[in-house]
Amino acid sequence: MNRKLLFTIPSAFLMATALHADPFMHVSNGDKTPNDIKVESIQEVRHTVNEKGERVIRMTDANGIEKDYPLDNAKISFDSDYTRASEEISDWTEYPYFPIKREPRDSDYRDRVQEYQEDLASYRAWLNFRNDNPIHYNQEWVTITDSSNVRQMGLFAEIVKESKEPKNFIYSPLSLQFALAMLANGSRENVYEKITKFMGKENWDVEEMNEYFNQIIVRLVSLDGPKIGISNGVWMAKGHIFGQNFLTNLREWYYANTCNVDFSQDSTYEIMDDWVKERTLGLIEEMSVEKNPSIMMVLANTLYLNAMWMHSFDKEKTDTCSFWNYDSTEVKVPTMHMIDEEQIPVYDGEDYQAVSLAFNNCTFEMEFFLPKKGQSPLDLIDKMDSTKYNSDCYLTLDIPKFSLSDNTNLNDPLTQIDLGILFGIDYPAIANYIMVDKIFQKTKMELDEEGVKAAALTVIIMSGAAPLEIEDKHVHISLNRPFLFRIKDRQHHTVPFVGIINTLKEEN
Repeated sequence: MNRKLLFTIPSAFLMATALHADPFMHVSNGDKTPNDIKVESIQEVRHTVNEKGERVIRMTDANGIEKDYPLDNAKISFDSDYTRASEEISDWTEYPYFPIKREPRDSDYRDRVQEYQEDLASYRAWLNFRNDNPIHYNQEWVTITDSSNVRQMGLFAEIVKESKEPKNFIYSPLSLQFALAMLANGSRENVYEKITKFMGKENWDVEEMNEYFNQIIVRLVSLDGPKIGISNGVWMAKGHIFGQNFLTNLREWYYANTCNVDFSQDSTYEIMDDWVKERTLGLIEEMSVEKNPSIMMVLANTLYLNAMWMHSFDKEKTDTCSFWNYDSTEVKVPTMHMIDEEQIPVYDGEDYQAVSLAFNNCTFEMEFFLPKKGQSPLDLIDKMDSTKYNSDCYLTLDIPKFSLSDNTNLNDPLTQIDLGILFGIDYPAIANYIMVDKIFQKTKMELDEEGVKAAALTVIIMSGAAPLEIEDKHVHISLNRPFLFRIKDRQHHTVPFVGIINTLKEEN
């Protein structure tokens, strides 16, 4: 499953590296004869500019003697799969992170010149990325996604069951998939097979899997409608040797930022917190990794979504209505209303009701599932994909405004769905004697009359060692008691978020 370790040094590759490997490192430049250098004699290799202003690869040997090699079209390969970075790598890839697309705001921009310039730079970066990365997506990937969704909903059910009492839940299947896909690149074969089965395909070639997730990034970041940001990050403990194939795959396919840190220092955790806050535009303010000097690596994914309703709710119609919590207590909460709206997909059955609200200018939608009184939203998880909607009716809809967040330890739920092997084995392709300690996810969502904002963070910490037909022409769905929801791409079936509202608080 390992890819050949051969890569072209990009212009943004600004990193100093101490190499610990087998006898030789090979440097080739175009048609020239490759230069074979004994690794044991190399103290440092870096990309720099010489006295003539030329970009070069500079080698420093154990005696401090430097030698330059032309950078243009240069390629480096190693006899070993391992290398160790001795200094901080702040931005290993050409893309510091995937910009969240924002159109420049021109109102009063003269008073906010810096903010305007940042918006314009972000917008141009998004346009450049979309132009440079064509989208290709095959039908088999939709089948894989459908298979994965079934397993993801099984995991979500386990997350809900783990709770000692009903509460609000929100979970991001897509964010977890990205984190596990990165982990899979450094997994033993038996662990890799378990992960890819959970992802939706058995015996999945690693390059095919990586291309699948790369194309999800390209497609979602390139959407015109919603603002979507995806970031992947790797923090590595200084002084340890890490697998070069593993890091190269994460850089090339997942555009992962990599950084060497000291996990015994408070500043490391501040760096990670700042990274999360920036990537989620403040929805998630910290990574919440507990200080532990024995940590060797942290893998993380962030997902941010800001989408506007295709049919927005009239703020003038929002009022205070009753919501009955899971324990039958009544609270008064702000509730949005849609009255006699046409062409909205609904399902109005005896056992539950459902409605699908589209987001503007994209194929994403948010579905709401309301069980009949006395039933739990959890009972509807298996029915989501089989719901048959009908748009030939007039819909009256009541939805409470809400903001919810969650912090979920995924170790036990993953173990319950046959992924406990993740925690009981080492990952030699990542580093010697490294194991997964904890996998957790933080999520947040805000829903109002205009649309939805949501963010997710998934972290992997590693250290040593037959539905009824609808006949009614008027349907009234009032989400005034516990309900299930999810956001889904109706074309490619990707599920960024799924959740349950069991309880709301009285409006002050």
